[in-house]
Amino acid sequence: MCSWVRTGWLGSLQQHRSSSGIATLFEDLMGQGVTRLVPLFLLLLPRQGAEACGTMGCCFQDPPYPDADSGLASGPRDLNCYRILSNAGYECSWEYEGPAAGVSHFLRCCLKPGRCCYFAAGSATKLQFSDQDGISVLHAVTLWVESRAANWTEKSPNITLNLYSSVKYDPPPGNIKVSRSAGQLLMEWETPAHQDGAEVQFRHRTPGSPWKWGDCGHQDDAGFESCLCPLEMDTAQEFQLRRRLRPGVSGGPWSSWSSPVCIPPENPPQAKVRFSVEQLRPNGRRKVTFHEQLPQLELPEGCLGPDSGMEVTYHVHLHMLSCPCKAKATRTLRLRKNLSLSGAAYDLVVFSRNRFGLGPNQTWHIPAYTHSEPGVLNISTRANRTTMHWPAQAQGMTYCIEWQPQGQDESLATCTLTAPQDRDPDRMAMHSLSQASGAMRQKECYRVTIFASAHPEKPTSWSTVLSTFHFGGNGCRLQPRRPGAHNMCL
Repeated sequence: MCSWVRTGWLGSLQQHRSSSGIATLFEDLMGQGVTRLVPLFLLLLPRQGAEACGTMGCCFQDPPYPDADSGLASGPRDLNCYRILSNAGYECSWEYEGPAAGVSHFLRCCLKPGRCCYFAAGSATKLQFSDQDGISVLHAVTLWVESRAANWTEKSPNITLNLYSSVKYDPPPGNIKVSRSAGQLLMEWETPAHQDGAEVQFRHRTPGSPWKWGDCGHQDDAGFESCLCPLEMDTAQEFQLRRRLRPGVSGGPWSSWSSPVCIPPENPPQAKVRFSVEQLRPNGRRKVTFHEQLPQLELPEGCLGPDSGMEVTYHVHLHMLSCPCKAKATRTLRLRKNLSLSGAAYDLVVFSRNRFGLGPNQTWHIPAYTHSEPGVLNISTRANRTTMHWPAQAQGMTYCIEWQPQGQDESLATCTLTAPQDRDPDRMAMHSLSQASGAMRQKECYRVTIFASAHPEKPTSWSTVLSTFHFGGNGCRLQPRRPGAHNMCL
């Protein structure tokens, strides 16, 4: 009987979709007994859309909810559909205004009147598909979004477009080069592959302020793009850029915004720095202590991260003025709480650095420590040679011997370097000078200072061994300074 029903009655069954219609048909043809078979036949019949709708492709059936718009002002909006260059696919994205809990989104598409389908997107507000999913990409189609929440439906405005021609460009890449040019910011980046002829916009904001918009214009140069943007003198800024295929070619949606480009102010706030210099310690070094108040720069919302490019670092440039014959006189260090320096004379420069280079600086002079220690240096002069002996430091030390006539400027000092030498049994170091190399003359008073270093290539490694006066006759009028701390403030 079942075989006969399938072959002889199938046409009649397909014309009676409702259960009551099928029951009446069976009662007419086979009597009351056949009515009990109706549920079995209903299970065998295809429901509407079951054959056409699977997990892939656009479903060419009515959506699983009533076709009614709630009329609410909230719901889906700002629908954009476009071709993705990177994977040859297509994408639609939209925004949803209102509570998102329990909302399901459906992307609707009509190829022509009466020929429509839908994608179920679930809670996502973005959906990707291909040209194999039943939607024409070479002809104009109409798309919109329906969002279903509880027992109502919200609809977005329709858009009609040719999907293949609607190309979404990528935003500028993350490695945007920034420089200053004639009081403005010049931003430059490489053009993403196969995305020439773009139109570019930017937006920027300062801390606590809304976005302001600007236009970079059409990009004609092959291989790279650029934009001139305003530069704030005293305030940090956040910039973002976006691109699209320029109108008039075939048009296209805007790309997403680029990552934030964070710009420090033209005139960064200056640190307040003061320092104190202690007396020379027995190890021949003195402690320099910095007391700084570093300014806190107010930042826009997108520039609060540690890698935003807004970092301002503070440095100290050290110039050792004493012992001019040494290999290297200067060194730049990150500003830190303390430095340990010899008794030499120094110039200190404290400055800031940001992504554009150096900021304003502050300069101080630390005079040489001139407390004399007579008796620790033995000097003998014979004929045209002067020989010095002094207490040796650790083995392998390089010594710098500096001498200058009393009362003359420090810049007129003469010096010589000794090669590292082994200590003699008396633990004394020795050096001999000839008259030709600047040996001290008879009957003249000199200030003699000796420095030592195990790493003479580092200006911060020197220590003072001794500082005293020497007279090539029967005495020298000493005028030592009283040792003490020098305090210098901005």
